[in-house]
Amino acid sequence: MPIVWREEMSVGVKVIDADHRHLVDIINQLEIVIQKTETTRGEREDGLRILFGRLRAYTREHFSREEGMQSTSHYKGLRENQDHHKRLIADLEDLSQRFMEGEKAAQPVGNEDMLKFLRHWLVDHIIKVDLKMRGHPIRAHYW
Repeated sequence: MPIVWREEMSVGVKVIDADHRHLVDIINQLEIVIQKTETTRGEREDGLRILFGRLRAYTREHFSREEGMQSTSHYKGLRENQDHHKRLIADLEDLSQRFMEGEKAAQPVGNEDMLKFLRHWLVDHIIKVDLKMRGHPIRAHYW
């Protein structure tokens, strides 16, 4: 079931909200490819590899932008956010690698486990960490 962007997920900073929407789109695309059964194994693996690469790259770009904006704005939750970002990146790297290795992985990750992780990975971060930014004057115009 794809992630549906809801206004309750908005932190009130256009740049950050746009990044979050883009991350939701990538995760939704990953879900479509993960659930496809009619494609050949090679097509599916190529699609997954490309989308996981996009997700990892855009995640790093977004986290860097968000932390930069928080730093410039003297946001008190910056350290907590940085720590959470490090854990999220490590988890994403680990699970995507194990998922792509399939049965060869020491600890394989199945389709449903990967989809559950992706859905919660972003939504939980937005709701539990990023929404704390609401109301704080984040200086988006620097970016």
